[in-house]
Amino acid sequence: MLTTDARRFYAAALLILAIAGFQVATIRSGQDWGDDFAMYILHARNIAQGRDYAATGYIYNPDYPSLGPVTYPPVFPLLLSPI
Repeated sequence: MLTTDARRFYAAALLILAIAGFQVATIRSGQDWGDDFAMYILHARNIAQGRDYAATGYIYNPDYPSLGPVTYPPVFPLLLSPI
């Protein structure tokens, strides 16, 4: 019979293996993450340093607006700014 600690260890190991198996089974190629993460970091830096929020150096192209907006909403950059 297994002790309580051994049961917990095996239960945790089984859970980790199940999660890893699910992650491996659902990997898909072709995910385009884009470059939004860089804009969020630049916005967070501007918030932390007290600069203008939109002063990221991004040159907006009105002829190709689907590429990205002028600025992003400040919620996620506000969460990143203390870091």
